[in-house]
Amino acid sequence: MSIIKRIMATLLVAVILLPAALLPAGGAEARMQRTVPLIPEDILRLEMEQRWDEAEVAYRSLLAQKPVPGALWLRYSDILAIQGKTREAAIALARAAGADPDDHKLAARASSANAQIGRAEVAMKLIETALAAAPGTLDYLDRHARLATWSSDYHAAADSLGQLVANRPGEAELHLRYGRVLAWLGRIDAATRETRRTLALQPDMPEALLDYARLLSWQGNHKAALASLEDYQRAGGHDAAAYAGEKALNLAWADRPDASLAVSGPALVTNPVDRRLLYGQAVALERAHRHAEADARLAEIERQGADQPDVVLLRRLLTLPDAPYVSGDISASTDGDNIDILSMKALASYALRDDNRIAIGGAYAFVSAPTGGGLDRIDGGENIKIKRIWAEARFDVGARTVVTAKLGLGDTDFGASNSKAIYELEISHRASDALTLTLGHARDFHAVSPRALSLGVMRSDTSAGIRFSPDPGWTLDLSARYSDFSDGNSATQVDLTVRRALLRRASLNVDIGLSGTWYGYDQDLDNGYYDPAFYQRYLVPLSLYLKLGDGDGISLVFAPGVQRDRKMSGFAFSGHTYAEGTFGLYKKWMLKSRVGLSVGASDYTDDYWVVSGGLYLMRRF
Repeated sequence: MSIIKRIMATLLVAVILLPAALLPAGGAEARMQRTVPLIPEDILRLEMEQRWDEAEVAYRSLLAQKPVPGALWLRYSDILAIQGKTREAAIALARAAGADPDDHKLAARASSANAQIGRAEVAMKLIETALAAAPGTLDYLDRHARLATWSSDYHAAADSLGQLVANRPGEAELHLRYGRVLAWLGRIDAATRETRRTLALQPDMPEALLDYARLLSWQGNHKAALASLEDYQRAGGHDAAAYAGEKALNLAWADRPDASLAVSGPALVTNPVDRRLLYGQAVALERAHRHAEADARLAEIERQGADQPDVVLLRRLLTLPDAPYVSGDISASTDGDNIDILSMKALASYALRDDNRIAIGGAYAFVSAPTGGGLDRIDGGENIKIKRIWAEARFDVGARTVVTAKLGLGDTDFGASNSKAIYELEISHRASDALTLTLGHARDFHAVSPRALSLGVMRSDTSAGIRFSPDPGWTLDLSARYSDFSDGNSATQVDLTVRRALLRRASLNVDIGLSGTWYGYDQDLDNGYYDPAFYQRYLVPLSLYLKLGDGDGISLVFAPGVQRDRKMSGFAFSGHTYAEGTFGLYKKWMLKSRVGLSVGASDYTDDYWVVSGGLYLMRRF
């Protein structure tokens, strides 16, 4: 036996045989008084002579008797510990605590010993026993939280940590641990608050800044997440792969694929299997329309674990664009001019390669207005029907340009034959992460009233648009359109919207903005549509998105404002509001439902409004 073990043995025997008069009153003294008479003198002699292996055998004989006092198990545990038999000593200590559940100190000691040998479940039960005997003991709550976290019982861990931070609010590490457990429970907003409290106590704690960036990213607040990552680096955060992975992923989700790839590419050279970097690069490649490369990154990620929730979501994100689908759309509207429109549309789409698509579609609309109101058919009829069929294609030209083309026929039931060609061409070019340019030209029936349709009014639109997003928090949309009508009229329109991401939470997004619309027609004709010489409208749109789950949510928009045309003496109220529910965005079946109300302008009523609604259903294959 080594000299250290001999010293330990001598001290242990001295404590075991210490006179009762020197022991503190209570559990230890009572245990000694109960235990010593149970031990035969020959076993005590073995202990005195430090013959521990023989004493161990003798104790096992005693422990075979029933019932066995807890203090005897405790003494047996000490004998085992002297011999370096850590596992056996911890198990015996658990038996001792089980026999004396009111001794919370013993239960806590046994819990620690069993945790050290990997018996997490036993350790958890023992610390719960200690807490039952001594509720609210902060040390026990701390141990319980650590064991619960180790065992992935995050609800239990959160309960204990919640009590701890209430009693020790000035400890940054506690708030950090609490935030992590809340995040693992999916309580992202609460986790963000706790991590923010951590940073209020220790602003330069690198691990808290990294956690904060991740939480902000999960909330969709990519601008703030990127700022926190820079703070992490300035604070001395040493995990370069974690920094690069989080930054690349945030930039990708914020529709900045070029910047994202510039981060993840060099980082993957030195960390080729880092899952976060691969994930961020896969999302960025998809956003950059480099689909084959994105699929290759997905395959690498799946080799590390294909069934994890984030991988399942990524797989859907990358593969759903390539899935063929059929969809149906039905919508209806009524307005202050007493125009009712019911329309139905069906589309079948097939992906050729890398999200290049071809599709065929058809639509039917029923438009009606009261006889004699000025918007009925030119022969006085109330109703008119319009049918459309078309083929369309969408394809990538390189990694930055998308071309969409549509060609078909439209026909109304008014007159002998009123078939007209309808078409649409749009070119969208992503000049950079911050700038996207769009050009388009389209021709279709001006299907706003029975009168316009019975006159066969066709509308040709030539448009150009700019989307500028200098950072993930701001977006500017500017568009201009020139419309040429077959009745000799023409119009020019400009729309400008500036939008700011106001709030990002796990269950709620809020945006606010300003929008302006200006348009004017060359002629004021009585052909069944509103054609002012000059119209202007200014709105303050407030958009809310309520997140109900993975791919499920409700959008709410409130956009009050003012309007004016040249016939008005001043500005009047205008605006719109609508709600749209989306269910199954990343699933085979997707449903959208919508309803809206808009207040605008009209030649035919001083109180013009439109109420509309619809359902859209898609089935992917």
